Amino acid sequence: MKESVLNPLKYWDENIKSMISLLSINIVTNKGHSVLDVLKIYSKVNCIDLAYEFAKRRDGVAPFVVADNSLALRLLEWKPKRDLSDMCKDRFRFIKMFSKSRKNAY
Repeated sequence: MKESVLNPLKYWDENIKSMISLLSINIVTNKGHSVLDVLKIYSKVNCIDLAYEFAKRRDGVAPFVVADNSLALRLLEWKPKRDLSDMCKDRFRFIKMFSKSRKNAY
């Protein structure tokens, strides 16, 4: 994950003078996953049960969206090295670490 933070900073530092406006760059895998896919994978890789229920789709919500990472590939020379399982493990590890540090703060 550090590449997704350091590469943009390096690009920013090298190109700040020529940048007219700020860019929004997607740091993604270009692979689509449903919310249910994410819940199932997150539960599986972290050995936890997540409660969920199905509901009617909200008005205006797109049925399918996948972010495009071509700008990150071109400008930052960044390519995804991890998959959704890795991301779910890393997020869970961060949550556990953060919650422990918050408990120790009081």
